[in-house]
Amino acid sequence: MNKEEILAKSQNDYKDRDPFQESKKIKTMSYAALATIFVTCILFISEILITGRTNYGLWAIISVNNGVLYLLDGLNKKKKLNIAVGVMWLVSAAAFLIISFVYMFRDKV
Repeated sequence: MNKEEILAKSQNDYKDRDPFQESKKIKTMSYAALATIFVTCILFISEILITGRTNYGLWAIISVNNGVLYLLDGLNKKKKLNIAVGVMWLVSAAAFLIISFVYMFRDKV
């Protein structure tokens, strides 16, 4: 195999994936996840201090965010562990939503 064939094969392999753009997208998604967690934690702690109640809906936001990130990463990179972690995050998000609704309707009755 000569240099031209190797170069053509390499360009063909990375035709749809630019490594720089992929790393930039991963960093952006990580910063978005951190910002979501930071804001949610501030709201969660503020609600505890102001009202004395806990809002599990805020934890559902974190869980959905992380679940989608892990699930999409796992599906894109064909990593079973990331898919499993994403599913676990989404299951916990469903549990937090159910708990949140139970608390909301308990106060109404």
